[in-house]
Amino acid sequence: MCPGNRVLSNWTFMRKALWLMAVFVALNGPTRARANPARNARSLPDLESVERQALLHSIEMKTSRIDARIARAQHHSAWRTFLPSVSVSYRRNRTVARRNFDNGRYSAQLNISQPVYDGGRSSQKLKKARIEQSMLQSRREQLGRKIRLEAKEYYLNIQRILTEISIQKSSLNRSTRMLRRARMKLKRGLITPLEYTELENRQRGIQIQLDSSRRRLSRAIQDLCLLTGSSPEHFSGIRLLNLETLTIHSDHLNPRQIQSKALNNHPQILNARRSLELARKDLQVAEDYYLPRIALTARYGKTGEEWPPETAEWGLGFSISFRGLNSTLSNDLSIQRSSDKSRAASSGGTLDLFNDMNRESRILRSQKQLLRQKRKLNDLRKSIPALAKRLLLELNEKTRRLELQYRLTDNQKDQFNVDAIRYRQGELSLEEYREEELRMNQRTKELAKVQEELLLFVARMEYELGLPLDSLNIVDYSYLSSTRSAKRYREALQNPDSPE
Repeated sequence: MCPGNRVLSNWTFMRKALWLMAVFVALNGPTRARANPARNARSLPDLESVERQALLHSIEMKTSRIDARIARAQHHSAWRTFLPSVSVSYRRNRTVARRNFDNGRYSAQLNISQPVYDGGRSSQKLKKARIEQSMLQSRREQLGRKIRLEAKEYYLNIQRILTEISIQKSSLNRSTRMLRRARMKLKRGLITPLEYTELENRQRGIQIQLDSSRRRLSRAIQDLCLLTGSSPEHFSGIRLLNLETLTIHSDHLNPRQIQSKALNNHPQILNARRSLELARKDLQVAEDYYLPRIALTARYGKTGEEWPPETAEWGLGFSISFRGLNSTLSNDLSIQRSSDKSRAASSGGTLDLFNDMNRESRILRSQKQLLRQKRKLNDLRKSIPALAKRLLLELNEKTRRLELQYRLTDNQKDQFNVDAIRYRQGELSLEEYREEELRMNQRTKELAKVQEELLLFVARMEYELGLPLDSLNIVDYSYLSSTRSAKRYREALQNPDSPE
């Protein structure tokens, strides 16, 4: 190849490479610009993620975790009463004379006391700590369900307001088109200025309703962000539920099984049983106040005139105390020996007269608490099944109401489409058309309201029965795509075009 052809070939290759680079840069910039909305759409939170964020942000859940740690520490501390108590003592008696020499005595002692029997008081303390730990766990689970229920209420409130805004914007767009046609008819003298003014006032009324709904949407967003700890400024919407696919499965629900689940798993029932068990044990301990306390004791030490002391001493014994006649009698017995073959036995006693005068009131308080816990448990065993029965009947009623609302809304939409054609053909007056439009909008709002009320009712039903949320598998729904949800949120914030 000649040099001229080689240069021409290289120049052609460079032109092609530069052209490809320019095309890549031109395409890559818009792609990145378009990627942000898609990434935001993919990051829209759904109902489950909102519930998780609410649980993580809740200060009540954080404090409940601290309470659980405190309960565990108290449970571990209750074990301390079963372990021996150990103490180390040191004594030095010294008298300094004028010639600065010591004529004192040194002593170092190790004392051990092991409880043997205390009338069940220590075991009762341990059992009480264990029960309180279980009760805190039940309250924490119920608190988590309450927070999830609150998050679902805020979530569905935003969806309901977005649905209302969508309906109002559709009405406003129809009103705008009607106003444009009415302006043309007014110029031709086909309608009166009064009729045109009525159309303008109707459009202003729809705009006022739309502005009010947007203010309610802003408050609902602030409530949700406050619950989840997110920033309202960075809120880009939620992933909306596709309520058109909402289905209810209630045929598999067995009232007896639901009642049995509620009786076995309701936190109030569980805590009432634990409290009743605790009250019985407290009364037993209060009545058995006369049972003695027994402990074994041991001692080891060294004494002497010099440091370190060299004479070893040890001893064994036991202590016992009794209660009776509102008084306490304590007695100690020990045997001691030393390395210099000396032996000794000692005993001592103390009688505290009338130091336990509140024994009777303590028994009466325990009896009163036991009666309250018995009545509370009996009332819950009667009220929980009745509550389950009432909620199931109400669920059936709301399901039938939803089915009826579906049929009514479909019929109203078909009627409105026919009336819209009749109005354009001049067969229907403006007032009649407005009434039909209001009926259709009202039916659509009522359908969305019934759907959301049913979703919340199922969640509240599971919460009131003490069951985990979504454990009954009653409701089945799906989500709109994130892109479509983000689009509906942006459209709700945009103002429609004003009539020319």
